[in-house]
Amino acid sequence: MTDQVDVVVIGAGHNGMAAAGYLAREGKKVLVVERMAKVGGMTSSGYMIPEAPNHLVTPCAVELLFARKSGIIEDFELAKYGLKTVDPDPTYAYLHPDGSSIALFYDYKRTAEDIARINRNDGKAYLEFMKTLNVMMDIGFPMMMAEPGRPDMKNLSKIIGSAVRNVRLKDELVALSKATADQVACERFEHPATIALLLGIAAGAGPVDDDGNAAAYMIFAVTHKYGTGKPIGSLQSFSDALARSIEASGATILLNAPVAEIIVDDGAAKGVRLEDGRVIPAKMVIATCDPRTAMRMTTPGGVDRALMQRIEHAPSNRSNAAPFLANIAMSGPLRLKKHQDLRHDDADLNKAVGLIGTSEEVRESFATARRGDIPDRHAMSLSRCRTATRRRHRRADRWPMSICLPWRWMRARAGRPRSRTRPCHRSSAIWANIMTGWTPKSGVSWKPRGNGKSG
Repeated sequence: MTDQVDVVVIGAGHNGMAAAGYLAREGKKVLVVERMAKVGGMTSSGYMIPEAPNHLVTPCAVELLFARKSGIIEDFELAKYGLKTVDPDPTYAYLHPDGSSIALFYDYKRTAEDIARINRNDGKAYLEFMKTLNVMMDIGFPMMMAEPGRPDMKNLSKIIGSAVRNVRLKDELVALSKATADQVACERFEHPATIALLLGIAAGAGPVDDDGNAAAYMIFAVTHKYGTGKPIGSLQSFSDALARSIEASGATILLNAPVAEIIVDDGAAKGVRLEDGRVIPAKMVIATCDPRTAMRMTTPGGVDRALMQRIEHAPSNRSNAAPFLANIAMSGPLRLKKHQDLRHDDADLNKAVGLIGTSEEVRESFATARRGDIPDRHAMSLSRCRTATRRRHRRADRWPMSICLPWRWMRARAGRPRSRTRPCHRSSAIWANIMTGWTPKSGVSWKPRGNGKSG
């Protein structure tokens, strides 16, 4: 048994480390236990493709979009501890099959102008849409920052103040919070390319026909105001900077320390037992994993049976579909030549996240996922991973690329993907129409570095 601490935090992801850092700054004795050999969790990176050992890839998050507004970057002085970011402009770009494109610039007015080139009405509609989304952001962010059920006065006053100032948009905001992303896109915009831009981004948050999914459009407001924030050195540099900061504040991080049990006695958490047998007593335990996993780690019989069953049946993946992220090691840089050549301005589409797939292909991707199948034509987003400095990227063996597809089949509640194998011949033909250096003949004729392996 080790010495008692005030708080044990399970998980050294960004949420766990942020909680530990704030508590440490309040004078609490905090220990963070992490099962992996490094910090980061969903904001980690690593050399995860054995056949391509020089490719540093990020398995989950790829940018600091919402973290920019949360305050943790400033609160923990992450720049002081090594965090450096870049902001591509444009951040996203929809790539239409006919070669045209719509770029999502930092400046929303410039984005509206780009949309207006394709459809004048949609350009005007985007300006109006942004007014609503900015208000949604002003109300939504304080709600995210506040403790659910017990909002603090600071955030509560922001919510009420924004709601009062924008009471004329009440009906629009209520409708937006309940509607599907597909419905909102089709109601507000006319041209297929504009609709596909919206659905392509919303698809990253889940099925576009789920009620309430239209709230994902707040991403547009956040991107225009704060940028995407891609860390130089991958997301791991963000996590490493956060770890250095909280350790400087007095928190301790214990790696390679998987938790076997959350010790519960007399209805309260009393500490944790690690898999190696060590027991860490604590006045409080914070678990940053999902509630189902946390409850399963509690002492048998320690938590009321009815509550355990309520957590087991909590809504999770009920649509049976979720976005899927793949990291691919490439032997050379990806170039979006076709669409770049047709641009009318100096926007570099190769630095943006490329959105590929018509609105119908986005819908079909989720529909086929629910059937446990793979679509004939894929909707996807392509993002070059900024894993290192510009100089390091010039090496021929380091060109990582993240691909997000909205069609992974998910088992309801369990959250486990169904295992399926199927040739990707059709998808290679689609990609070849957009990228240079790809020549589809019989099946997959272009192979990523590392014998086509991805992590």
